[in-house]
Amino acid sequence: MISDNSSNEEERARSGEILSTLADDLSLKILIILSSMPSNPRKLSTVLGADETAVSRRLSKLEKLGLVEGRWVRREGVNVKLYYARSPEILIRIGAGGVSIDLGKPGGKAAHDLYFLPPPTPVFVGRESYIDALKKAVGNPIFVVGIAGIGKTSLVAKALSDSKIPVLWNQIYRGITFIQLLRRISLFLNLLGYSRLLEALDSGVTDERLLMNLLLEELSVRELVIVIDDYHLNTDPVIHDLVKSVSELGRIKSKLIIISRTMPRDCLGRCASIEVRGMGYGEARDLAEKVGLPLEDFERFYRVFGGHPHLLLLYSSLLKSHRSSEALSKTMEYIVSEVIDSLSPDERRVLELISIAEKPVPFSMIKLLGISDPKQAVRTLERMFLVKRLGEGYTANELIRETCARVTEDPEELHAIIASYHRSRGYVEDYLVAMKHYVDAGMYEEAAEMLPKLVESISQGKIGLHLYNEVLNKISRNTIRWKSPTNLGWFELALAIVEKLRGDPWSSLDHLERAREIGEAYSKRLLLRVKIEMGIIYRHLDRYEESLRELNQALRMSMELRDREARDSVLYNIAATYQQMGDLEKAVEILEHLVKRYMVFGNRFGEALARGWLSMAYRVMLRYGDSIDSLKTAMKIFEDLGAKHSLAIGYKEMASTLFMLADLKGSVEMLEKAATILGPGYPYLEASIYIDMSISKLLLGDLEAGERDLNKAEEIMTNNKIKMGEPLVLARTGRALARYLRGEDPSEDVAWSLGNIHKCSFYRKIYVMVICGAILWSIDSMKKRGEDILAQTLDMLEKAAKGREGEARLFIERLKKQISSIRKGKNL
Repeated sequence: MISDNSSNEEERARSGEILSTLADDLSLKILIILSSMPSNPRKLSTVLGADETAVSRRLSKLEKLGLVEGRWVRREGVNVKLYYARSPEILIRIGAGGVSIDLGKPGGKAAHDLYFLPPPTPVFVGRESYIDALKKAVGNPIFVVGIAGIGKTSLVAKALSDSKIPVLWNQIYRGITFIQLLRRISLFLNLLGYSRLLEALDSGVTDERLLMNLLLEELSVRELVIVIDDYHLNTDPVIHDLVKSVSELGRIKSKLIIISRTMPRDCLGRCASIEVRGMGYGEARDLAEKVGLPLEDFERFYRVFGGHPHLLLLYSSLLKSHRSSEALSKTMEYIVSEVIDSLSPDERRVLELISIAEKPVPFSMIKLLGISDPKQAVRTLERMFLVKRLGEGYTANELIRETCARVTEDPEELHAIIASYHRSRGYVEDYLVAMKHYVDAGMYEEAAEMLPKLVESISQGKIGLHLYNEVLNKISRNTIRWKSPTNLGWFELALAIVEKLRGDPWSSLDHLERAREIGEAYSKRLLLRVKIEMGIIYRHLDRYEESLRELNQALRMSMELRDREARDSVLYNIAATYQQMGDLEKAVEILEHLVKRYMVFGNRFGEALARGWLSMAYRVMLRYGDSIDSLKTAMKIFEDLGAKHSLAIGYKEMASTLFMLADLKGSVEMLEKAATILGPGYPYLEASIYIDMSISKLLLGDLEAGERDLNKAEEIMTNNKIKMGEPLVLARTGRALARYLRGEDPSEDVAWSLGNIHKCSFYRKIYVMVICGAILWSIDSMKKRGEDILAQTLDMLEKAAKGREGEARLFIERLKKQISSIRKGKNL
């Protein structure tokens, strides 16, 4: 027991130092984690997302104060210092005798943990009917829904304030992932003595489905309450899958409460819902009395706003510095500048920063404003209900944020602060955020300096193209006098990649030629990247010799520059070019070498790309089992890494393998998954998915659905001016099949497709030829022409699939029978 009223000067000083330390957010979180398990500085910094040096500094201070104990232990042949909490709980008592701090006894168990408890509700009245409904609700999960500021969070917090069952409160913010949410839940479970989930995470398990099943098993047998607040901000589909799984499980011991502005359509099974509306007159008046709002002022407020509790609290706060009529006017316009202007310069600057940033703003970014007391400014904004804490950062009410962003003074300075913060973090996603804010700050040179760190990830679809394209368009709309020619070169390269992914290879080549001139004069690394992209574009244009020329030059440059990552990228693209040419053995040889190389260096994304291309080669060689196994491994890696663009391609390629196995329904299922997963900004890939889906549905005899998908694909290509030849040939092949199915003459479409088949890759040539040949073969007047085309197709397949000639003939015979049957109304 330590007291600040002690006669012992040293004890009084220690008491003050402990209180000061507990007021530090990072120190408090460290103590919370250590109270449930020992840990080391590196692991703590990872879990908390904090700098390891800052964590070590706080651990040293906590150890000096006797709150934690460090012990050196041997782990995996290395000495590691583990820190333990000296006591599982610290009790602070404030009374007439001063402040006393009870450090508890080592080995005890804390009854509560404020880190996980519901937020306090100091100003709360009424709502008994809602609280009663929440406590009696039958169903799981329970959705508490309503408009912003209507009091959903306060209602649930109040209802759970006397809960005898352990409660874990979680706050959702845009960008939070399932793994982040799961780690928080695992710490809570560990605090209660259930360590299995935390041990799985700490051992490196990343399979989200496995981790979710572990969590669901715990929730099925443990009596807990898990709250997920602001669920409408969730962007991770796996979190939604968790909520949906709870709704489908039926009776489980734990209760899941979801606070949201909207009700998900597909969680209506066993869940319950409570819609929170405004307070009635009596409750609203009680709330007004509790915050000291005079009856006359309350009556004015209620006539205009009714019983909206958030606006009432805001109105009451404004009355402290404004006349009643002015406060009412400002409440009506609290989303405009009058509310913002009521803040001090420092408070306003903090609110402006939070409003302009797209993600919750950590306090370390707020400190970059250089204001005198940022902590006090944040506290004031919280008291006025203008900002709130979300995870590790602060965010503003949606209406306030939008309004404040519009009236911000000198937004360029704030954008520059946000950009510099994200740039310093050193992650690919942060570089993209930094680039966007540099552009909004008018700092185009600095924005372009982010591109060398981004082009590879953008080219491979690791980052959403729509976000990247939006930033580049802003730069393009401004006349810039580039100080650095190299920055201009990287910008031209970035534009080339966008055009490539949009499906316009010729515009991409124009940008690459300009970037090449700059690279030759100023930057070998830029030139290397340009040559790789040129090799890719020439491959898309079926100019294979030029593709190999550029890629071989890039290979020599990568060796000169000792750029291993670029070298692997070049080899991968050389293999892809050989594969498109039909030289499958050479492609497989390179790709199998790359898979081993990527595995040695731990490049999982590179390994997945190589395995994906291997799968396509195996497919044309009719090694179906190898094709499926290789692609499944690649897709699992893409899923683990969150690479949705690449995963969508994986589903599309799996559909092609199932197509060759005559599993048309399975093919459609894979393509539907690809379309669902694919994010915005990839029209070329989206159109290709819908063309394949259309053809498979037409082959199943579903003319209406097939034509609907084909029309959608053609609309995407028209709207986005897609000029690459292959999707045009495939779309025309689909149109020929639709005409055939309707009993019309498909010969013109067939002739066009076959006449432009040189624009297709090797596999797609087989795909188009077998469909067109089978169509002609099924029409008596064109049977001979169809037989000739199918014979050519068989010859190509037999050369590619040496030793599997029987399977080549079986593939063609299946397609012939399928196409012949669907016109007669027989679906084989």
